[in-house]
Amino acid sequence: LPQTTSVLVKREEGKMTLLWDETSQHANRITGTLETSEYYRTLGINNSSKQLSPNDLADLLKRHRFLFKSQELGMEVISKLKNLKATISTELESQKDERANKKSLVEHRVSSNIPEFFEIVISPYKGFEKKAFQISIILENVGQNVTCWLESIGALETMEEQREKIFDEQLKEFNDDGIAVIEC
Repeated sequence: LPQTTSVLVKREEGKMTLLWDETSQHANRITGTLETSEYYRTLGINNSSKQLSPNDLADLLKRHRFLFKSQELGMEVISKLKNLKATISTELESQKDERANKKSLVEHRVSSNIPEFFEIVISPYKGFEKKAFQISIILENVGQNVTCWLESIGALETMEEQREKIFDEQLKEFNDDGIAVIEC
């Protein structure tokens, strides 16, 4: 490779770009991207903006029931989401004195029949090995309704570790060949 070759790395974005013959009018560029798997994105894991009603989450999980580590537990989760029983309580506290001291407290509590977590087997990144992850169902009280989304601290930690390992392995090859690596 010519001496005007370098690699630009954006780990947080999961991108790596190889630039060669940079100063020539025939410069070339190849960009590789580490993408989350389709199932990870579809289920909205660790994406609190993808809030669904319990019924809609049950339908989504039913379409992807093959991902459950235990089919029996998976069907139980789906059934309980379809037949949600929840108690929502709100407690208000307000205090004010003549010296302008105030205290306002609003406390919402939601208790339900939905299991706190279940396990799925999924590849966090497209094209990589599948792993089992514990997934939590997060409930949010919105007025008289409950919305939910899926969260997995284990998946987040594994993805971070995998991303670092993948990039380190790829960049080692460029470093060994004496190609400049620029981390942005």
